[in-house]
Amino acid sequence: MANMDDSEIPLTDVLIEPSGRSAVRHSAIRREDVDGREIIDALAGRASVLGFADPYVAEAIRQVANGYLGDASALDCDGHDLAPLAEKIRSMLSSETEGVSAMAESVWIYPSAEDAMEAMIGGSRARGGGARYRTLSLVGSDHGRTAMCRSASGRPELHADFGPMLAGFDHVAANDIASLRSAVDESTAAVLLSPLDLCDAARPRDHDYLAAVRQLCDEHDLLLLIDESRLCIGSSGRLLTYTSISDIVADAVVVSGGLFGGLPGGLLLAGPRWTDSPVANTRLYPLQTAVATATLERVAELGWLEASGEDTSAFPVAVAETIAGFEFIRDLHATGTTVGIETDLAAIDLVQAAASVGLRIEAAGETSIKMQLPLGMDADDREELLARLTRTMSAMELITEN
Repeated sequence: MANMDDSEIPLTDVLIEPSGRSAVRHSAIRREDVDGREIIDALAGRASVLGFADPYVAEAIRQVANGYLGDASALDCDGHDLAPLAEKIRSMLSSETEGVSAMAESVWIYPSAEDAMEAMIGGSRARGGGARYRTLSLVGSDHGRTAMCRSASGRPELHADFGPMLAGFDHVAANDIASLRSAVDESTAAVLLSPLDLCDAARPRDHDYLAAVRQLCDEHDLLLLIDESRLCIGSSGRLLTYTSISDIVADAVVVSGGLFGGLPGGLLLAGPRWTDSPVANTRLYPLQTAVATATLERVAELGWLEASGEDTSAFPVAVAETIAGFEFIRDLHATGTTVGIETDLAAIDLVQAAASVGLRIEAAGETSIKMQLPLGMDADDREELLARLTRTMSAMELITEN
């Protein structure tokens, strides 16, 4: 990662003083729990790719808050222009993969990731004029909690007890292009998938599979919709995770994690096949626009996407070395700073053991866990995270031996 000189504000030495408590050092992955205990949060990347307590994100929030007049202000103001954010996204994409910047021909901002997901799916249906309305997604997928997002998801537990799901969604086996091809008919509008399966050890989709899906969509004039709403923008060393796996170009992508400083929000990037509309400007969501813009500007200023290739590969290696001696570890999947660990143990037990030593991780299937870390970690953060991960695994080893 790029080094900061003395004139820059250090991202890992911000002191926050909660009411009634002494100052506690917050860093990219350190925070307090409700009892004031320091937590190493290995999911901090979902809040911000910059990490916790970033002063630039905080300043963006303050500036919007100082001028916020509520919904009535929309009657006589021009609102918050999305064009600078859209140009920043195009600029960052254009330096990565040839042609992928065209995917951000239009940019739409929403108050939540689910709202952005619904807009992406709805836009693919509208393109077909009502005749092509079916969306094909993958068995085991998780696309959110609204009625449409649950229907798009391929997990039975997200459907149970919610009554009939919305029509127009079918689910096919992951990494099986033959099954996907056989499910396409004249009513199919789009294929929806996430490049990482966060419900299965954060396992990335196969490069050849993504290329085959893109080819199938081209053959049948389908839209390829990518859901990165639960991934951390920039965490793979590329702005968008799927471009770090395959050089294909999606027709629309939803991003959210790591972009809004922990606030709700969703960004829909769409290419010319999804819409013929220009860049969308909005006055409805100035807070989300300001925070997303500040985040991307700071990432670009630090040069993290250009410099993060070595760092994002070094961290998973360190994790692998840390846990290699435990017999119940089965495999590790890493896409940048998103790391999934397969084990022989119940994920819920691993999560609880980690919590007992002040480490926050999350289940990624019945026997797997995941971490989604920001790019803005320093050496001390990484060392402490690995130490607490070791303590977690050692505790589980004792339990399994007894």
